[in-house]
Amino acid sequence: MAPQSIIHIPADSPFSLANIPFGIFSTQSQPHPRPGVAVGEHILDLKVLVLEGIFTDCKVMFPSDVLTHTTLNAFAALGRPTISGVRTYTQSLLSQSSSPIYSNPSLLERCTIKQIEVTMHLPFDIGDFTDFTSSKTHAKNTHSGHGLGGVDADMFHPPRAASGRVSTILPSGTTIVRPVGHLPASASPERSYSGLLEDRALGDLPLDTPIQSRTLARTTGFLLALTNELDFELELAFFISVPTEHFERVPVEKTEEHIFGVVLPNGWMHAYAHEAGAIGTGRIIRFKDFPEALGNRASRTDSAKYRLV
Repeated sequence: MAPQSIIHIPADSPFSLANIPFGIFSTQSQPHPRPGVAVGEHILDLKVLVLEGIFTDCKVMFPSDVLTHTTLNAFAALGRPTISGVRTYTQSLLSQSSSPIYSNPSLLERCTIKQIEVTMHLPFDIGDFTDFTSSKTHAKNTHSGHGLGGVDADMFHPPRAASGRVSTILPSGTTIVRPVGHLPASASPERSYSGLLEDRALGDLPLDTPIQSRTLARTTGFLLALTNELDFELELAFFISVPTEHFERVPVEKTEEHIFGVVLPNGWMHAYAHEAGAIGTGRIIRFKDFPEALGNRASRTDSAKYRLV
């Protein structure tokens, strides 16, 4: 039988004791971001536990002040054995009757906050990220969908990756604004025009299209307008946390030692820009400027072996 938590966890909650993902949050009364773990419908405030000296009894020795920082970087850099030990100890605080949280109702009240009352922040100060084509299926789905029947041969030999722009990473829940760009004047594959646009094609444009845009469409075949093909890819991201030296290679068998956890991002994309980037350098620089909405909680790979969240 799974251990019971002192904090109520609904049966259908993804944040069971087997998961407890780490994240950074703030509240209206305490706007300074700090670490916490998700437990059911609540957040367990790790900073409160540190200030109360609770982690002095943790079996692994570590500088507990890292759990008072505004990001998880310093904590994650401590490495897999330490992080796993802290995670196991946190689970015991929530499930064992001998824990100080069980015997101190006042402490329990101070270290738990309802998730609906918090603001979540990006869990890491991210220095870089790389967007990989993960498989043949990924290559076919993301490129043939734009009318490109033949996919370049190098698309079938992953890993194929593009460097992302860190400034585009936004917390999950951020409103994404539909972008404006130079788009083909007709988005329909059966009516794709190139070069000068004939009068018959101008009839495909919306009636409220400004005269300047109609002129641009007639002379170039392109239109300055809001994209009508805004979409996103559901992706899987890994936080690389243990530092490496320049030019240091990490063997595959040591990969998990450097991974803090996993998170689900939504890679937003403007389809025409994605198409241009897929078939060459094209407009891929602009495509990679578009937002990457990152989940706010990082699940440890310890829990990912049992469930993917």
